[in-house]
Amino acid sequence: MHRLLALLAALLFAPMAVAQTFPDQRGPHVNDYADILSDEAEARIAAELDATLRDHGAQVTIVTLTELRFYTNDLAIADYARGLFDDWQLGQADGSTAILLLILRDDQEMHIRLGEAYDSDWNMTAARVVGEVITPRFAEGDFEAGINDGSIAIRDRIVIPFTTPDSAPPADAADTEGGIGIGPVLGGLGVIIAALFGWGRYRAAKRASEPCPACGATGLQRDRVVVEPATDTTEGRGEARVTCPACGHVTVRSYAIAKTGATPATGGKAGNGGATGKW
Repeated sequence: MHRLLALLAALLFAPMAVAQTFPDQRGPHVNDYADILSDEAEARIAAELDATLRDHGAQVTIVTLTELRFYTNDLAIADYARGLFDDWQLGQADGSTAILLLILRDDQEMHIRLGEAYDSDWNMTAARVVGEVITPRFAEGDFEAGINDGSIAIRDRIVIPFTTPDSAPPADAADTEGGIGIGPVLGGLGVIIAALFGWGRYRAAKRASEPCPACGATGLQRDRVVVEPATDTTEGRGEARVTCPACGHVTVRSYAIAKTGATPATGGKAGNGGATGKW
């Protein structure tokens, strides 16, 4: 009887299990799966984040995806970001100082997930970075500026104060885990504009309708291939390839890959802190 009850319970609660998948990590700093960064911008931001790791010992990782529904069936962005952080084991095992910036292009939503070394006092700081720096740029359709300025703000407002002895978060710090806080209120105008015009979806639709230069068909497939891996002393080389599935035409553009520099620690876990925003 007990075995039968256990079997019935398993069948009853199986549909409630949350399925989720995580993409493979391409690099320690920038993983642009939504293809919203130019090759030049990606290389520049990766170099800046590598310098942050080298100078301050904290890894900042940026991940862009198209829509969350392709990776999980029942998780909010904050929960998925935490799972991704742990799956990639960002930062050191004993109190991770790593920070994950997850961007969902077509969902028009983003989340900063802090490593377990940060206590709740840093949540408001993260929320202000989201609302004052990143989402206003995204609302204007400028993803590159938002990611670039956001990575700098994360370094200047969170990483440097946290890793500097006797430093502390701003006096207005408060626990806003999973929320937007006062920052997005200050950036509310940008959020309203984004809601009206949907820049993220517009850009995605425009790219999807781009015709093949050879046959005119749409539905081009984009991929990036590492041709020469970067080292700590030399830049690497990659190729951005656009392939037409209709006629097989391939357009190739080379780009530089930043020097690897410092090697990130592994084994880290996400903490309970972070902030979510929409545009």
